[in-house]
Order: sequence, then structure tokens, then C-alpha cells
Amino acid sequence: MQIPVYQQQTSVGGGAPLPRAEATPVSPAIGQALSNVGQAMQNVGQGIAQEATVQQKLLREQEEQDAKAWAGNVASNAYLQWQQNLNERKAAATGPAQNFTPDFIGDFDKYASDTISTAPTPQSKLFLQQHLTSLRTQLGGQAISFEASARVADRVNNVSAAIDNWSNVVYSDPSKAGVALATIEQTMPEVGPEARDKLLKTAREKIPFFAASGSLERDAQSGNITGIQATRAALEGKDGESMDPGRRASLITKAYGYENGILAAQERQQKQAEAEAQARETAGTNAYNKAFDLASSGRYFSTDFISETSAAVAGTTAEKPFQELVKSQAMVAGFASMSLAQQQSELERMRAAGSDPMLGVNPTEQATQQQLEKINTAAQQAYKENPWKAAQGYGVIRDVPSAPITDANSALQLIAQRMPQIGVVENRAGRQISPLQPQEASDLLRVIESTPVDTRAQVLNQIGGILQSSGRIADLANQWHDQNPAVALAMKAGAGGANGNPLMTTSGTPVSAFILSGEQAIRDKTVKIDDTAGAGIRSQINTAINSVLPPAQEADAKESAYYIALGSAARNGRTAPNSTDIQNGINAATGGITNTGGTRFNGEPNRVAMPYGWTESQFTSSLKAAGVGNIENTVNGAPIGEVYIGRDAMPVADFMSKFPSYKLVRVGVRGTYAVQAGQQFVSDVMGRPVTVHLNLGQQPAQKAATPAATQVDNPFGG
Repeated sequence: MQIPVYQQQTSVGGGAPLPRAEATPVSPAIGQALSNVGQAMQNVGQGIAQEATVQQKLLREQEEQDAKAWAGNVASNAYLQWQQNLNERKAAATGPAQNFTPDFIGDFDKYASDTISTAPTPQSKLFLQQHLTSLRTQLGGQAISFEASARVADRVNNVSAAIDNWSNVVYSDPSKAGVALATIEQTMPEVGPEARDKLLKTAREKIPFFAASGSLERDAQSGNITGIQATRAALEGKDGESMDPGRRASLITKAYGYENGILAAQERQQKQAEAEAQARETAGTNAYNKAFDLASSGRYFSTDFISETSAAVAGTTAEKPFQELVKSQAMVAGFASMSLAQQQSELERMRAAGSDPMLGVNPTEQATQQQLEKINTAAQQAYKENPWKAAQGYGVIRDVPSAPITDANSALQLIAQRMPQIGVVENRAGRQISPLQPQEASDLLRVIESTPVDTRAQVLNQIGGILQSSGRIADLANQWHDQNPAVALAMKAGAGGANGNPLMTTSGTPVSAFILSGEQAIRDKTVKIDDTAGAGIRSQINTAINSVLPPAQEADAKESAYYIALGSAARNGRTAPNSTDIQNGINAATGGITNTGGTRFNGEPNRVAMPYGWTESQFTSSLKAAGVGNIENTVNGAPIGEVYIGRDAMPVADFMSKFPSYKLVRVGVRGTYAVQAGQQFVSDVMGRPVTVHLNLGQQPAQKAATPAATQVDNPFGG
């Protein structure tokens, strides 16, 4: 561009012409004066001219400074404006920034020309032109550098995009990996050595990575474990060396993960198949067990049930056993209706067959035996909890007489209705049972608790008269024990005598009445016993009764004695038992305790409970008069000839000659005793405890045995 040359102004021009003066004749003096005046005026004119020259010089200097100031301001604005303009253009540029420099310089030159033309003075034009030329050089260099970098960056981006595109291609088709790398290398533009090496390195890392990654993903989805293993082997070998170590490691880890995942899936599928097979097996077994339970309960299969169960057991190990069960349904169903003893006998026979090499069992028979074992276990529990319900469920009895228990009479009527069937149920249960089911027993207890004490004793005595068995009475009492121990004890005492008659004190009062009186006294608080006093009374009772009765009888006797002592106090108007009441309780609960002629290991006399209703002299007399004929044990209907202490035999005559000196244990409330030797009882040849029955008023010379036909059941089986 041409910048006009500033022409410096060297003079100040312009202004109106000065006026001319006309000559006027004057006198010499005047002329001299005028001459002097003219000289003075000339001097004045010269001064004015000189002053004008100075002023003009000062003006030019000011103009120069103004031009510099104007040019400096415009130049600084240009620097600020165009540097910012360049930055904005850089930010807005895309791709290779094509024509970036020419467009920028063209716009700048137009701006410079327009701006210089507005300069107020030549000097300002000169100054501005110099500054803008320098700025053009600087900014033009920046523009050229930016455009060159943008072109290289664009080429780099294009190559990077190509690498990404090829990565997608080889991810879908790993066989194109070689073509991809060759194409990228052949089409690599000029980007500089460093960028070229970097791009090629990226391609050599990414192309194999995505090729391997795609292979792994597809093989994982299809479950191709062989393909995964091949890819992993390549990654771990030479082919994986060009890959970034981190990416290579991640792919190897992924390959192992997919490989293990497929193996795990295969294992899960196998387990699922096994589980489904097991589920079918379990369903078949459950269906078979239901069928077996029905047969074992004395039930017969309906045609629909046979059809459903046949479908459930098809293809399982239960299929053949079910077929056998259908064939032998009557035999299996009969097992549940057997008595517990018969069931045990049948199971023992089956166990023996399994242990006999000459017989043996097959899997079906073993499964049958195991099921019968379960049935027997369930039957034992069922007969223990509710014999009547169990007997009906197992088909032993068809119907169980039932009626609501609202008072004593309805209870007595229901018990009487049950008595014809009770023997059949007891045969299956293997023991004597209560005539009532658990809920019925609870209903009867509530009725008894709502009646006066004396009436309660009468009801209990009436029940005992119907049952006429200590075993049945004890089972009914046990149904009440947890709810009301006192009534349970009174039930046992109220029917604990021979043939279900009540136990009586020597004064003729039923023992049960005293027990119930004690329980009522506690409830009414007519007898006031705190914990300390109660513990003291129990301690005295325990000391007196310890070791004189069998354990079960001893526990009942101690508890009964406590209630009787309280009842004795209440009947005699005392608020607390005295020593007489406590002794009354002990005597009534045990029949009375006395000493025999023998001594214990510690030198103390043997103590024994007397038969109920006997005085001490009557007991001592009968004890001394007892002989061989008083022994109850027989073998094959004949009296025994020997007794056994451990393995040592002793003739019965020798045994009875010292009978009063032995440690006797009363096992029957009316006078039946066993002899304790150490921790066991003297037994007969069958291993049963030897029991000796004392007769009231017996004479010493008596020879023949006179066993009491009405004695309570011997709990030791003798």
C-alpha cells in the first residue's frame, strides 16, 4: 500500500493586506520626531514579526504532538481490536481453516486503508502507517501459523476418524484387520513425524484390540468357548505384543471371564437339568409317600388318586414302588392298624431279614421298611398325645363317642360311653390311657374347679370307680398336671386304692379331700404362706419322704403332703400349718412312714411307707409274719424257688427269713413291697423285681400264699 508522504508546512500563510500610509509634509523637528517615531515603529514591527515566527514554530510542534497522540491511540485500538478479532476467528474456525490467512489479511488491509485516510495530518498518517504495518506483520504471522496447524490437525482428525471407522469394521469382521492397517498406512497424509508415529501406533493398538474384542463378544454370545480360547491364545502370544499392555491385559481378563462364564453356564444348565430331574424325583417321591401314608392309615386309593399319582411317579425311582404299593395296598394299610407292640415286632422281623445273608432285602423292601419306621414313630407320638384320635385315624375304631362336657354328670356319662372301646385303644397304644381326649380333659378340669371342695372329691371318686385302674387314673391325672397339679394329685389319691377306691387316712377321711382343701386354702388365702415358710415346710416333707418310695411315687407324695398339710391347717382353723399338720400331710401322702428292723449303710434305720389305713403295729406284725407264701412272683404259673441279688441266687426261704431287715420299697398302696439291693431290686429268674404282698392280720404260722386279688397294678411288672 502507498502511504501519502506528509509535507511539512514551513510557513504560516493567509490574512488581510496591511494599509499603506501617505506622506505628509512636516517640520524638521516634527520630522525628527517622526523619524524617531518611525524608527520606533520599525523596531516594533520587527518585534512583532519575530514573535509571529516563534508562535508559528510552537504551533507546528503542537500539531506534531497531536498527530503522534492520535496515531498512538488509533494504533493501540487497532492492536486490541485485531488481536481480539484474530482470536475470535481462531475460535470460530473449523476443520483445516481454509483461506483463514488471506481473508484475515484482506480485512485488516481494508481497515488500515480506511483508518489512515482519516488521519488529520500528514504526520499522523505517517505515524499510523508505521504502526499498522508492524501490526500487520505480527498478526499475519499468527494467522499463517494457526492455519498451518489447523490443516495438520484436520488431517490428524481425519486419520483418527479413519482409525475409528476401521475399528468398527474389524469389530464386526476381524478378518479385515490386515486391510485396515495397510489402508491407514498407505493413506497417511503429511502430518509430521511425531504425529505420524503417534497415529500409526494408535492404529496398531486399536485395530487388533477391536478385532479381538468383537471376536470375544460374538463367541461369548454364541457360547463358542473354542473361539474364545483361540482369541485368548493369540492375545497372550506374539499377536498381542503390539497392543497397549493395559488393553491387552483387559482383553485377556475378559476372555478368561467369558470362558469361565460359559463353563459356569454349562454347569448351571447341567445342574438345572439335574435339579429338574430331582424335582421330578422329589415330586414322585412325595406322591408315593402320600400314597403310602394313605395306605398305612388304613385308607384305600380312589381311581383318580391312582391316575394322578401314576403320572407323578412316571420315570422316577418311585414308579415301581408305587406299582408294588398298589398291588400290596391291603398289607401296607394293615400295618398302621396294628398295635404299637405288633408294629415293633414286624419292624424287628424286617430288620432281622435285612441282616440275614440268607434272606436280605431289595431296595423296595428297604424303602418300605423305612416308611414303616416313620409310620411307627408317628404312631407312637400320636398315641402318646391323643390315643383316641390316633386309633380312629389308623382305622382301629370307626367312631369315638363324643359329647360336650358341661357338668360332672355329662363327664361321667361320656367316660362310661368310652369304656367299652378303651381296651381296644389301649391294646394299640400299648398302655393304659385316659378315657378323655386332651381338650375334653381340660373341659372336665374347669368343671371340677368350679365346684366346692367336697363335691370335687366325690366327682374324682366317682371317676375312679368307673375306671377301676391306676394306670388310666394316672393318665387322666397327667392331662391335668400342668394346669392344676393339686387336682391331678387328688385324682390319683381319690382313686388310688384297690379297684379304684379312694385312698383313706386312718381316720377314714379321703386323702383327696385334704389335697383339695389345701389347694382351695391357697386360692382363698385362708392359709397364709410366704415363700420362706413354704420352702421350710417342703424341706421338712422332703427330709421325711426321701428314699421311701419309687421316684415317681415319691415326687407325687411330696407334693401331696404339702397340699394336705395346708388343708389340715385350714380344716382346723389355722392360718399356717403346725408340726401336726405337716406330719398329717406326710402320713396321708405316704400311708405313714416307719422303720424296719434293718439298718442302712450309714447306720440309720431303714424307713418304709406303710400300707394306707394301717397302723404301725399292724404293719410291724404283718411284716414279721410274712413268709414264702407272700411272694407274688410266679414262673409258668408256679411259685419261684430262688431270688437273685445281681447274679447271686438265694433260696426264697432264706430270703424271707430276713425280710423285715431289708430296705423295703412300697410299690402297691395296699401292702406290696419290693426289696432294694444297692441301686437295683432283688429279682426273679426272669429279671423282674420280686414283690411281696403283706396281709393285714397275718399270723406267723401261715404257710400258703394268699396274694391279694385287688392289689393296685405293680409298676415294676411283677
